[in-house]
Amino acid sequence: MGRFPIHDARTAPTRGARAYLRSVRDRRGFVPHLYGALASSETALKVYGELSKFYSASSLTPTERQVVMMAVTRLNLASYCMAGHSAVAEALGVVPECIGALRTGRSLDDPRLEALRRFTESIYYCRGRADNSAWTAFEAAGYTPMQALEVLVGVALKVFSNFASRMTEIPLDEGYRHWVWSEGQPAPTQDAP
Repeated sequence: MGRFPIHDARTAPTRGARAYLRSVRDRRGFVPHLYGALASSETALKVYGELSKFYSASSLTPTERQVVMMAVTRLNLASYCMAGHSAVAEALGVVPECIGALRTGRSLDDPRLEALRRFTESIYYCRGRADNSAWTAFEAAGYTPMQALEVLVGVALKVFSNFASRMTEIPLDEGYRHWVWSEGQPAPTQDAP
């Protein structure tokens, strides 16, 4: 075991963390390793969970939220999170070509999603200030200032979870193994195990 044990609803160090992990298990059917590692700090666990809830309630569609999160995850070289988001994107019905492009940093075929991906990357690289071309494309695609701030929430969420997954060096959950990722690796083929 490394510095960060992967807790479950019985082993988490505080009553609040144990209860939180029980709620995650009840909702998802299992406790992802990221939640288990974050349970070493009830504060970190709850911040991640609450920020995730707020982001899920944004006006961005589930696919748009995955575009933001996968774009940031690729930039942070966070293999655990990329595998998890690839699995989630597939479950949401995101087309395989889109998932593959997000995993490798290629342009997306959908112009609206590509404007969102470019805007997200610009915010990340420019530390909150998107460059003019990214802003122009984002607005031309029909996104609003409110949604720009929601993208920022997604960036913050992913920086937190990407850094946490790297700090804690958690192994991939069994359900994400099909989506193992390293920088520049595309989506697995349909016949992959």
